Parts: sequence; C-alpha cells; structure tokens
Amino acid sequence: MSLVQGLCFTVAFLAPLPPEWSGQGRPELPKLNWWIAGLTAWFLLAVTFMPLSLALAEHWAIQRIGASCKATGGRIALASREDRRSYRCDAAPGRSQISP
Repeated sequence: MSLVQGLCFTVAFLAPLPPEWSGQGRPELPKLNWWIAGLTAWFLLAVTFMPLSLALAEHWAIQRIGASCKATGGRIALASREDRRSYRCDAAPGRSQISP
C-alpha cells in the first residue's frame, strides 16, 4: 500500500461521523426537475459533439484536398500567413499548383 492510500484511509477514519436523524424514518428527497436535467444533458452533449464534428469536418476536407493533390503528384502542406489559405498543395516539380 502506498503512502497516499495510507493517508486517505487515515483521514477517512479521523473524519467525524454524520449526525443521526432524530425524526421518524428518512426525510424526503427533493423531486428531480426534469427540465433542468434535460437541458444539462443537452448542453453536455453539445459541448462534447460540436468540437468532434468540427474536427471530423476538417479531417474530411483535408482528405478530399489531399486526394486531388496526390493525384497530381503533389503533397499537402500548411499554408503560410501570407497565403490566406489553411492548406495548400505543393505541386511536384514541373507541374502547376492546385488550389483547394
């Protein structure tokens, strides 16, 4: 057992016990607001899937550009700031450049 696990067990046993409930039975829990639960779930799904869909869309665009570029014997390269395009096709020597 590591030192961290030993410290966690020690802290857990030193913690005070929760207070006992003096009433009859257990108290009722508040009811779940399904609108809030649904909106929270939708927000988490949107935050998860939007960046994924954008990354996949960029990947598919690079694949399309790359297929046409490789067909002419070139290769895909990141463009410079002056070029104003995300990607460019560096054509093989003696061939014209293809713009995406």
